[in-house]
Amino acid sequence: IDEERIAPLLADVQDRIDTLPPEQIAPWLEQAKVAVDPATFVKLWSITMALNKVAEENPDRGLQRRKQYELAAGGTSPSIDEFLLNNTAECAEMAAFAQVAMQKSGVSSKLVNGSVLLDKNWEYGEEHSYNYIDVEGRPLIYDPANPIPTGWDDGQPRVLPRIMSAPADFLANIRNPAQKCFIECTDVYGNKPVYYGVNDGASVFNVMSSEPAGENSLEG
Repeated sequence: IDEERIAPLLADVQDRIDTLPPEQIAPWLEQAKVAVDPATFVKLWSITMALNKVAEENPDRGLQRRKQYELAAGGTSPSIDEFLLNNTAECAEMAAFAQVAMQKSGVSSKLVNGSVLLDKNWEYGEEHSYNYIDVEGRPLIYDPANPIPTGWDDGQPRVLPRIMSAPADFLANIRNPAQKCFIECTDVYGNKPVYYGVNDGASVFNVMSSEPAGENSLEG
């Protein structure tokens, strides 16, 4: 990822962080019963809004993205910034950008190239990239490619960051090569379950409702 080329996008994130003090958003989080640290929420919201600004509706996104990778086949892999700037970014590129933006804003995070299962009754999951976050020992999933729409403001869509509360043993489970699985996480806004993991997307080996098992090591 060429940070010089995405410098304006990173600056947009920082500008939003600077203009929305955590104490300003804290009352809303408390009223909405969103159990997320206000400072972390502001940073994830800022990243989500910046990405939303460059990810306009594009029905040909998937085809254009595939062509970019095909053109680079056998040569140098295309840089993530090319997808962001050409409105062809999907979950992998968005999660990679989010990873850079979070590192710059002091959020402890990991990029996971895994899968998602939106409903445990579905037979198949989808390949999906997302970010694992540790906030003072509390694990969260941030899914920058799937913001939550909340309406429109001055002709621009307003969105919330999709944040999921993850069980304490999330990392331990997805790092276990013998256990392909989806792990139940819950939406911080309404406690709706969504299942994240490292399943290959071809079949559902197992859906787990993980119970907290103490702190995880965040090495690696």
